[in-house]
Amino acid sequence: MDREAIEKELAQFPGEWAAAFAARCAAQCLPALLEKKDPTDSWFAYWPDKKRDQYLFAVFRANSVASAVTGVASSAYINTAFNAAIDAADASVYASYADASAYAAFSASAVLDSFDTSASAVNITANVTGLDISQQLALLRKACNSQGSFTDYLFQPLWQPGEEWYERAKEFVQVLREYGSGFDFWADWYEDRLEGRAPDKDLLDAIANLSYEQLTQEPAQINAYLKSLVHKEDLAESSLNRVRVIFLGYGATGKTSLIRVLNNKKVVEGKEPMTAGIDILDWKVPDSDITAHFWDFGGQVMTHATHQFFLRSKCLYILVLDGRTEINANEQAEYWLDHVRAFGRDAPVMLIGNKADLCPVNLDMARLRDKHPNVTDFYPLSCTQYRGNYAPHFQRFRADLLQQILAVGMHGIRFLKPHFTVLQELISRSGRDSFLRKSAYENLCKDKGVAKQGDLNRDWLLDLLDKLGVVLHFPDIADLDSLILNPRWLTYGVYRLLYSEAAQQAKGRLKEQEVISILSRREVDDNLGNPLSYTPDKAGIVIKAMERFRLCFRCRLDPDLLIIPALLETDQPAHGFIKADSLCFSFAFQGFLPRHVLPNFTVARHDEIADEMVWQNGVVLRAEDGRAEALVQADYHERSLTLWVRGPQAGQYFRYLHQDICRILRRMPDLRFREWVTVPESTRIKEEATDFPLRSGNNGDSPARADFRQLLAMEARGQREYICEYGAFDLHCILQIMPAPARQSYRQEMHGRAEVYYVQQTINGDNNTLSATGEVTHSSVRAGGNMGHTYKNTITNSGSGEQNIAQGDGAIGKQVNISETNAPQAPVEDLLKLLTEIKARLPELPDKAQIKLRNAVEEVEMEVQEDKPDREEIADTLTRAQKVLKAIPGTVAAAQSVGVLLGKALIWCGKAAGMS
Repeated sequence: MDREAIEKELAQFPGEWAAAFAARCAAQCLPALLEKKDPTDSWFAYWPDKKRDQYLFAVFRANSVASAVTGVASSAYINTAFNAAIDAADASVYASYADASAYAAFSASAVLDSFDTSASAVNITANVTGLDISQQLALLRKACNSQGSFTDYLFQPLWQPGEEWYERAKEFVQVLREYGSGFDFWADWYEDRLEGRAPDKDLLDAIANLSYEQLTQEPAQINAYLKSLVHKEDLAESSLNRVRVIFLGYGATGKTSLIRVLNNKKVVEGKEPMTAGIDILDWKVPDSDITAHFWDFGGQVMTHATHQFFLRSKCLYILVLDGRTEINANEQAEYWLDHVRAFGRDAPVMLIGNKADLCPVNLDMARLRDKHPNVTDFYPLSCTQYRGNYAPHFQRFRADLLQQILAVGMHGIRFLKPHFTVLQELISRSGRDSFLRKSAYENLCKDKGVAKQGDLNRDWLLDLLDKLGVVLHFPDIADLDSLILNPRWLTYGVYRLLYSEAAQQAKGRLKEQEVISILSRREVDDNLGNPLSYTPDKAGIVIKAMERFRLCFRCRLDPDLLIIPALLETDQPAHGFIKADSLCFSFAFQGFLPRHVLPNFTVARHDEIADEMVWQNGVVLRAEDGRAEALVQADYHERSLTLWVRGPQAGQYFRYLHQDICRILRRMPDLRFREWVTVPESTRIKEEATDFPLRSGNNGDSPARADFRQLLAMEARGQREYICEYGAFDLHCILQIMPAPARQSYRQEMHGRAEVYYVQQTINGDNNTLSATGEVTHSSVRAGGNMGHTYKNTITNSGSGEQNIAQGDGAIGKQVNISETNAPQAPVEDLLKLLTEIKARLPELPDKAQIKLRNAVEEVEMEVQEDKPDREEIADTLTRAQKVLKAIPGTVAAAQSVGVLLGKALIWCGKAAGMS
């Protein structure tokens, strides 16, 4: 059966049944992972050794999450399934059967367009694995007609004993048991699915709600943790229910006052001291076992570079704005919301307009919500009148705050009894001591029964507690033989140094002894009243931690001199770097340029700083062999980071600098940016009379820039010229800014994390559209992903079995064998027809959603009428429309239909490779 036939069949069933069908198909095709290219290969050898466990875990988790969320109309669950499936889709670069399973798993949770994506996924699954889809559809029809529930159908036996696939599945289970790395847990999980045994809902929820910190552990560690949850009698009665609530905003907006109000304390206008760095306070959430940690950040710009260490996705953000400041309230909101998106992804944000009694905060909420769907609501408050005129507003805010905290913190981390006892003891001791010797930790674990060896051993517990921020462990700091038991000790120490008058007067250049003197001058108390002492021997730990986190570096010419980039002079010195004969490359950021990017980069390459030419917004570097030098500058107004590189080895040196910057940016997967390379006059092929003149400005910049990733895609298709309004230029010469092997490596890297949000696959000559996520975005997925664009890959399976991946416009793919391919063009009329169908369904949606979606449709219609429609802008607008749909409470039939149409419109963007 082809995709259209499957879609027609599935359209006869309710959405949750179609989703359950896709989830079953995802599980059924898992045994195909046993396929080998060579009989002598080890299991799963198509994946690289170092990634094998990670990919296998990702595929299983995607399947489990699909089972857990099928039929659940919750945006939080959908996002979880989205991320799990994307992680699994990464494996498709090496194994198409893994891709089929991963995509089918995602489609099971695609509540808004389940018919369309389920049909595509199931068709691909059938093509890849050979499953008899007609037979599976017959079983679906029988189950649905029997008046049973879709969950009963979902967890029916996958096959019956004696069937060929049943025997393959039994072999698969046995392989998993013998494989190691804790995959015997997934062997049990899959055997239960195979035999139709009902799953443990608590276990399914635990798999779906693994924290960010847990997912950064090795698969063997995660599997061991999940296995421990099976035996509930061994688990501690309580869980670690902690929620981080981040208060953000510029200085003097009233963040600290708001926290005082939440603690029922009086606030007097002008009497609250400005927060010097950070305050951390615990707040017991009423009528729950959850503790909220209020992180009150000072708003001074110099501290923004430290936010990278504290802002996470599993947090609640409270953005406090003040209408009296010189910065427009909408600009304030935009800056900080982009801040949250970069570090916290889609974490919820509550907007507070403080001091509303003095000057109301006026926000364009419709526009902000369109761009940032994670904004929950806006609250005009006055902290000085929270018991008076603004009491109703405050009560509404407080009630909503409690609901948001409960939503974020409802899934605590469970521990075995011995582990939880150790955790409680460590928290208890942190009130008395800032440090605990490693030997004392070992003895504590021994006394409480935590094993030294095995799966959930002492090292596993320490690693998890370190990632959760309960304790801090720095094994790479040689002379630190202790754990930092109170993480506030380090946090307060760093901010104490940054805010010290001595450090600011010295413009961030301090001798080590001066730093020690600043820190050890007097003892301070943390927010809980615990004394924090910085003795000279311990103060050195703060320095080493700052070096480790790239907040400072030692001067190459004077190792005793510490340099803190965030505190350096803002004035650019006379560096003497000549831009005119340099290659030029820019990162252009949408929204904002994070303040830590340039300081982190500078610290990473501080050994190459030329003649100590470094200031707050720039640095001059010289390669170790002296054959290349670079000027790197940040422009926070223009939101750009620009590199000029010159010398005989300019291209090779640029490669290393580019790699370092990209490594920093990958930690912010939702940070949006584009990469531009300046087109030198020397690359012109032939000047025509109709060309605009290409002249360099006073600073050596050429007016012609080209999208770097688009150029890479053109190169992959075999094109030789780059044509723009300034004329025709030699593509190969423009790309000499990066050596050819590095360009190919970069293309591979870009594809490697499956940021392919819509992928067109042609398998065995049968065209199938595979949308790897169901929505398009300008972001990547966690570490190692793409940054800045939406991409399209067309994968064809030739008769010889070789895969040819041809990059579409702006695409960067993992290449097995690159060849020139003519991608199919999508007529504009197809998109206009889809938009007309969407508008016809809008009256059935809630009023607010109608308005937003109608505006989005009209934006796309206007863009399509342009001479050269911007495909990326269209995709971005459609993506925002999808997020509006997901915000609609409950399950609205019209929303499902509109979701299908939006999905098709996004697929159109993928086909329209030649438009932009």
